[in-house]
Formats: sequence, C-alpha cells, structure tokens
Amino acid sequence: MKAFIPNQQIGYILLSQTSSNFADSILRLLLIIMVTELSQSPWAISGIVLVETVPFVLLASFFGVLIDKYNQNKILMYSEISRALLIFSLFFFTDFLLIIYFFALVDTIITVIANPTRSTLIGKYANESQYTPILSLSQNIVQISMLLGVGLAGVLIATIGIRFTVLVVAVLYLVSFISAILLNISAKTSMAQRTNAEEIGSFSEAFKVGIHSVTKNKTLLTLISIFSLAIAGFSFFNILAIDYVRNGLHYDAAKLGILETATGIGMIITTLAVGLFSKKLNLFRLFTTGIIGVGMVFISLIFYPTFIYLYLILLIMGISNGLLQVSYSSILMHESNDSNRGRIFTLVNSINNVTVFVGIILAAPLSNQFGPNMTLFAVGIFIVFIGVVGRISFTRIQKSVKEEPEELVESV
Repeated sequence: MKAFIPNQQIGYILLSQTSSNFADSILRLLLIIMVTELSQSPWAISGIVLVETVPFVLLASFFGVLIDKYNQNKILMYSEISRALLIFSLFFFTDFLLIIYFFALVDTIITVIANPTRSTLIGKYANESQYTPILSLSQNIVQISMLLGVGLAGVLIATIGIRFTVLVVAVLYLVSFISAILLNISAKTSMAQRTNAEEIGSFSEAFKVGIHSVTKNKTLLTLISIFSLAIAGFSFFNILAIDYVRNGLHYDAAKLGILETATGIGMIITTLAVGLFSKKLNLFRLFTTGIIGVGMVFISLIFYPTFIYLYLILLIMGISNGLLQVSYSSILMHESNDSNRGRIFTLVNSINNVTVFVGIILAAPLSNQFGPNMTLFAVGIFIVFIGVVGRISFTRIQKSVKEEPEELVESV
C-alpha cells in the first residue's frame, strides 16, 4: 500500500479525489433527472451536456496559468468549499430549470480548475518513481466512482428524493474540502508552501511559455498529438455502442447494463497491475499497446458476437484503456515540472474535449450510411494505425535521447 500512498499528503489528495469523484458521478445523473422532470424537450439533456463541456474547451488553458501561478493547496480548498456551498444552495432551487443549468455551469467551471490542481499536487508531493503507482490508484478511484456512483445515485433518489440527494452531494464536496484543509496543514509542517506568483510573470507571458513548453518537447508534442487523434476515434464508441448492442445484437437493458461493467472491471484490474509492476514497465510501450488494443476491439466488432464473447471483448477494451490512461498520465507527469504542470494538464483537457466532438458530429451520419459495425471497423483501423505510428515515433525519440549524451561526450 505504501507504493500507492507513499506519504500523508498523497493520502489527503486521493481522499479529496474519492469524495469529489463520487459527488461528480451522483450529480451528473441527478442533473439529468432534474431537467427531464421539468422539461420534456429533447434539448433538455443536450443543454446539460453543453454546459458540462464548453467550460473545459474555453477556460481550461486560462485556469492552467492560475494553477501554476498561485498556491495550489489553497486553490483546491477554495474550489471544493465553493462546490459544497453551490450544491447546498441548489437544494432550494430544484424546481427552476434555468437556475439548474446555471448551477451546473458554475460547478463545471470549478471542476475545470479543481481536477488538474489535484493532479498537479500529486507531482508536487511525490517523487518521479512514485508517479505511476499513485496515478494507477487515481484511475481506479475514477473507475470505481463511475461504476458505483450512478447506481448509488439511483438508490438515493429512489429512497430520499432529489432534494436530499442534492444534500448528499454537497456533503461529499465538503469532505473533499476537509481533505484539502488537512493537506494544507500537513504540507505546512513538511515543506515550504509555494508562493511563485512573481516567478511566472504576466498571464500572456505565462500562457505563451506553457504552449512553448509543449511544442519544444518532442515527447510531449508526440504524446498529445497521438492521444488526441486516438480520443477522436474512441469518441465513436461512446455514440455507437448502444445502437450496436440494442439494434445490432437486440440485447435488452439488463444485458446492456452487464456489458457496461466489463470495461470498468478491465480498467480497475489493469491499472492496479500497472501500479504494482511500474518499475519494470516501459510507459511508452504501454501507451501505444493500449491504443492498438482499443483499435483491435473496434475491428472485432464488425462481427456480431455472442453475449459471452462480447463481454470478453469489452473486458479487453477495459484492459487496453487501463494501459493507456495510466501510462498517458504518468508520461505527462514525468515530462512536466512544478512550474508548468498546471498549464500542460489543462491544455490537454481542452484539446481532448475538442476532439471528442469528432465522434459526436460524424458517428451518426456514418452509422446511418454504413451501419455501426462497419463504422467501428473503419475507425478501428485508423486507431491501430495511430498506435503503430506512435510506437515508431516514441522509439525514435527515445533512441535520439540516448544518443545525445554519447555525442556530447565525443565532442568533449
């Protein structure tokens, strides 16, 4: 357990993440139920999706500068207490549609700064050798909260109603805030607080430096480019999966629910394994293997397999996603530093949220023309190609990095 939580500060960060992730998961379903009860328009849910996406695209890079510029412990504290108070206030306005949209928008804006701040703090309080195990546990927390949070939300809404479920979410954010306070207290006793507002300079300068830190780093630039293209391909699955299962395989809602657990279970098992054996693993190989694995799953969906085979296929997809997510986060952490990590993580979030729209825009018309299985097959070929290109690119970059010291020695 020491490998996953090496010190008290990391423990408080992960506790904050756990309570916050469960609150996010419950709140997401809660907001959808609230707006659908108040409006029968098909645009009601689209409105929630919109307010939960646009801030990531428009504000993430701006917040990245703030994260790098100011005290990250305090940013996390203020973010979580703001969310707790915001959601507590929602208790009194659950019957007002426009106010619900407003609360959802503000909550998302706070999330845009809170989540990358938490990731940045991991880099601050952990050594490089500890990044991968910690991030593997962090990914497990995300998956478990997604798997259990929605079910917990349904139980809470059915038993105590919408308003009191809102209060439960507020309490969970309050727990995250208390964890942030404990982190701040423990940090003061263990190391100096970060006060580098003057070091980074003006906002425009800091923003340019953040962009430059990505473009001048071949590893980061290749990583972000490959991952963004892969995300564009992955987004097709989110749009077409239900159509493929319900209309292609004619499975009912119960079987669909069982299938949805496969990817989550695969990710949980894999991320834990990667965390345990991280010192023996090549992160770049894990990253590209994960991409190729997801692509192969897409290709295999050209056929309509039996329920058991489909479950195993989706389990493999979860395993591939686990390899991909942990290695990706770890490489980002290794290739960034305390002075630019906030800007790099938020820039990545912005790019990923833009590329997701590729699937949203193209999936439906392509599926109507060629069918969901043929569309996924074609996208799968593209994803495998991206993975192979990534493998070749990273091999060349690593080789050039190894050769540079030898060239320096020869020149001396």
